[in-house]
Amino acid sequence: MKKYNIETVYNYINGEDITDFTLEELESNTNFMIDVINVSNDKNFYNFTEDNVKTDYRFVKFIINKFKEDENLITVVADTYIENQDNEQNYIELLIIMCNLIKDKNSKNYKKYKFLLEVNHKSKRLQIELGKLKMNTEAADTYIENQDNEQNYIELL
Repeated sequence: MKKYNIETVYNYINGEDITDFTLEELESNTNFMIDVINVSNDKNFYNFTEDNVKTDYRFVKFIINKFKEDENLITVVADTYIENQDNEQNYIELLIIMCNLIKDKNSKNYKKYKFLLEVNHKSKRLQIELGKLKMNTEAADTYIENQDNEQNYIELL
């Protein structure tokens, strides 16, 4: 996509004709939609973004930081990303951000993000413990194998 200018951003916001781009091109461009929402300060433009923008972590963080007081919006934004995420680091960071932003620690949303964060942590701990167990089993197998080899060597003498 060729570069748009600030006039294109204003034309989009004001609903004026844009001849250099299609709406689909603009609404699927993360930088453009960030500029539109930043200039307009209108959270409703989130609804016009294409799915690829709604799952772009940079865009998600921008929306959540810009409209952090609107728990309904940031929950929709976070949930959309979480359902389509493919980057574990971003996923964990987003869960932490959401837990920090939600004021009511007894709310369903807070409990959901806290639960997902704890499940992720427990899953990682389990993977580590399974790895340790596997290493210990392999070490024990090697030790037994070496003992058998020593016994065979002694018998040969």
